[in-house]
Amino acid sequence: MRIAKTIPIVLVAATAALPARAADTGGAAASMPASPQTVSCQEKCAALSAAQPGSVVRIYGENEKQVGSVVFLGGSASTDDVAATPSKVRSHTVYVTVPAKAVSGPLELVNVDGTPSSPSPALEIDHGTTKTAAKGSVPPVDTKVETRKAFYDGTRPAGLDFLVTGSQTEQVSVALVSGSTNQVVAAWGPITATPGTAQTVRWNGNDVSTGKAAPPGRYEFQVFTTAPGARAAQAGTPPTAVQSFLFLAYTFPLKGKHTFGTGADAFGAGRAGHMHQGQDVMAACGTPIVAARGGKVKFRGRQSAAGNYIVIDGAGTGQDTAYMHLREPALLKKGQPVRTGELIGYVGQTGDATACHLHFELWTAPGWYSGGHPIDPLPFLRQWDQYS
Repeated sequence: MRIAKTIPIVLVAATAALPARAADTGGAAASMPASPQTVSCQEKCAALSAAQPGSVVRIYGENEKQVGSVVFLGGSASTDDVAATPSKVRSHTVYVTVPAKAVSGPLELVNVDGTPSSPSPALEIDHGTTKTAAKGSVPPVDTKVETRKAFYDGTRPAGLDFLVTGSQTEQVSVALVSGSTNQVVAAWGPITATPGTAQTVRWNGNDVSTGKAAPPGRYEFQVFTTAPGARAAQAGTPPTAVQSFLFLAYTFPLKGKHTFGTGADAFGAGRAGHMHQGQDVMAACGTPIVAARGGKVKFRGRQSAAGNYIVIDGAGTGQDTAYMHLREPALLKKGQPVRTGELIGYVGQTGDATACHLHFELWTAPGWYSGGHPIDPLPFLRQWDQYS
């Protein structure tokens, strides 16, 4: 499939009744279930993974914008399940107060239409009967990364929660250190941290010394209570706590089952009068499409061959990514910023397409029909697919 070079540019928590596990939607398709990844206590906390009735906890994950209820699942039986209404719901975070009768165990996020998530990691809930931990067994600063895989300028950025567990206010500093070079790429603090209340620092993926995107690889959040983080890390001072994560530059553009096309669907395949300039990824119509790399929308429109399409100028790369045959017009307009992993549309069959699929193109700098040229995206797509 090829597009002509003349491009048309178009333009406070309360306890709630338990929700039904599978609501009657009258035949409508169920919403996409939330995907909880981490649970962290935020207020009135003994530790990040230990709460009590009245504590505020945050559930971090994917597709959480439609969550209407949080179920504290407790043990394996449903008799101890307790539901609560969230106090705040965002795309990647849900805040909820622990109900009085909730017991230790995983949590389930239920969308407003009744679609449930898979269980979250377990949360410990102390009702005052738990034996107090031995002195010295709890670290002075408890830490947890929000996700073990973070993406450059992504909807899923690198984030660190930290919580002072003692009785004294601490001055906490954080340094972000490259695992390959041992160089500090970002720093925060000193931050005044009050016992029992969690705080969070987040990193967008830029090296503060250069202002450019840091290279992919493993990184460490190093937490210090003795000196400013950057200076302490550079001096080799042992940190109070360390949390690592994998930093990635691109994510796979489809969120669902898929296969890679071959033959006429592959890059470079001969077509009548031209060459196939992208890779077709076969998936069911309606499969969510996300930006493989954030940046800015360069083009958005509809064309007889491409159908509904969108082109994104990748931040800091000079390269463009193009997504074609979308079911409806792309969700973002020309000139809008977009983050890595942000929803941009759904797989469709518009334009010159005989089956539901995403036609994906990767162009060298300076970009799509702007002086660059298309390259085979399949090796990159396979790599992104493996780790995403």
